[in-house]
Amino acid sequence: MSLSVTSRIPVSALAYSEFDRFFRERKAAVHQRDSAVAFLYRHGVSSFGEITTLPKNLRRELENEFVLHPASVQTTLGRDGTVKYLFNWEEAFAEAVLIPAVNGRTLCLSVQAGCRFRCAFCATGTLGLKRSLTFGQILEQVLTASGDDAIARIVVMGMGEPLDNLPELIPALRFLRWKNGWGFSRKRITVSTVGLPDKIGELSAAGVRTNLAVSLHAPNDSLRSRLVPANRRFPIRELLEEARDYGEKARARVTLEYVLLDEVNDSPAEARELARLSRRYRMPINVIEFNPIPELPFTPSRRLESFVAILAEKAFGVTVRRSRGRDIQAACGQLAARGSV
Repeated sequence: MSLSVTSRIPVSALAYSEFDRFFRERKAAVHQRDSAVAFLYRHGVSSFGEITTLPKNLRRELENEFVLHPASVQTTLGRDGTVKYLFNWEEAFAEAVLIPAVNGRTLCLSVQAGCRFRCAFCATGTLGLKRSLTFGQILEQVLTASGDDAIARIVVMGMGEPLDNLPELIPALRFLRWKNGWGFSRKRITVSTVGLPDKIGELSAAGVRTNLAVSLHAPNDSLRSRLVPANRRFPIRELLEEARDYGEKARARVTLEYVLLDEVNDSPAEARELARLSRRYRMPINVIEFNPIPELPFTPSRRLESFVAILAEKAFGVTVRRSRGRDIQAACGQLAARGSV
């Protein structure tokens, strides 16, 4: 006899280790577990009975122990076509952002509700860490945003520090890359990190190849330690050497992200110092316009064009990330799961 709906656990709330254990304890094959993931988070079934690749007894046990209880989702459309999704899993709120472009749609995923690293210019950091999302909750963001049109790229740059949630992120990435899952190539997924060298090594060892973006934001340890507190533990040289090793082993692109803050990190001297790092480690720079956040004291740089001009001349490569979704608080650095569903 099945348990009542209220006493059953939402399947998306299971950590990957718990999901995997359910199948191992029942002597189910790995392909059966993976097939269940595909039905849940690629095809979006409305009942466990629809997972027709599983034997009836296993479907029945899933029905007895778990409930399909997807998040409540609030959708907000920006003037430029950017869409922000606010997910409510009852025990956690998080946001994802779908960004349209002529070369395809990009989905920005969250991996945590809040963040414990508290970068000085980021709204998510003001929340502190509430909890990490499960692999199912990460994948549910993709399923929700996919709609009728294909997603061209995935960037794991939303709420939270991706490498602070590797037990859930790694299986989610594997499914995103799996041909029977979402089938994204490594070039179409980018994972961003505040800079945790030991975790970069762990991601590399897992063999999940994706592009990597390092949230640098300062060209020297003195300034970076003020803007990115994680730098006090992991200085720039250690971080970039590990990131370079990752890029070589994964044959992946490694980019330096740099949010430009007015009269904080935008001087010509800092541009030249940043360019030297870029050349030394052979990593292009993605300059990001700062998006105002009411509770923080920073403003967008007035020297963006001249800063970028120096990088264009002296760095290994440079691009500029223009703001998208700023009017709905969906731009880079603005995600804070405000509101309710």
